[in-house]
Amino acid sequence: MADATSQVKILVPGNQPMVALLGQHDDFLKLIEQAFDSEILVRGNEITISGPGEEVERVATLFEELITLLEQGHELTEASVGQTIELIKGEEARPSEVLGDVLLSTRRGKGIAPKTLGQKRYVDAMRRATVTFAIGPAGTGKTYLAVAMAVSHLRARRVKRIVLTRPAVEAGEKLGFLPGDIQAKVDPYLRPLYDALFDMIDAERFEQYLQSGIIEVAPLAFMRGRAQPVDTPVLTPEGFRPMGRLKPGDWVVGAYGVPVMVVAVQPNRVVTVGHWASRRRSTSSVRYWGSRSLAW
Repeated sequence: MADATSQVKILVPGNQPMVALLGQHDDFLKLIEQAFDSEILVRGNEITISGPGEEVERVATLFEELITLLEQGHELTEASVGQTIELIKGEEARPSEVLGDVLLSTRRGKGIAPKTLGQKRYVDAMRRATVTFAIGPAGTGKTYLAVAMAVSHLRARRVKRIVLTRPAVEAGEKLGFLPGDIQAKVDPYLRPLYDALFDMIDAERFEQYLQSGIIEVAPLAFMRGRAQPVDTPVLTPEGFRPMGRLKPGDWVVGAYGVPVMVVAVQPNRVVTVGHWASRRRSTSSVRYWGSRSLAW
């Protein structure tokens, strides 16, 4: 038995030009008509949707979300309309909450925001957690969104510095001997981070940040032994504690999640010499849990 035909009318606010909603030559409207089994009639700023009940509701929700994105200042493109259609069909999240979550703007004024539900969850995880690990294929926005989050926190003064670090390991190829100082040697490995930063910060300011230490580039292998502020949280069996409050005899979570004893504390400060080591395997991914060991 076929679904009963229903009809819904949507009145677009007068302050929103129809060309921004429907696209040049109705390109966005054509995308929507191809994606849903419904009839869409536009007269002036009124949109009439007719067809099976469920499809009509989806299309109506789609237009409402597109209007919300426009009101948020989002410029619609064929890509963003296509992403909105996929999110509406998936029925997992509101497109305006995903695509409208702008982290910051690029040097050209383009907003940086999640494009998929997975990217939205990734951004939310970075907001909630101290350390976030993302596992996925190349080109899915892991590095770019992480850099955007770091720059947005720096601009909002939630952090004082950005440390860019990556393992200096070849991805299956041999780079051979790399001439120059340590900065020149690690540049090939950190190029994706540089490309993302140059999208968000102009070259002159980036150089100023490098010179002043606001942005620091360091391979992961060289992060060992870096001094940390005494208020740095350290994971213990009872939860996180400030590093400066640890005393000899206290326990911290060490490699592989095994508690280790603090054997000594320097009178003036505590120095970390550990590394991220604890690991738990599953059928789909490897999750890395943070741990630090203490030395004197």
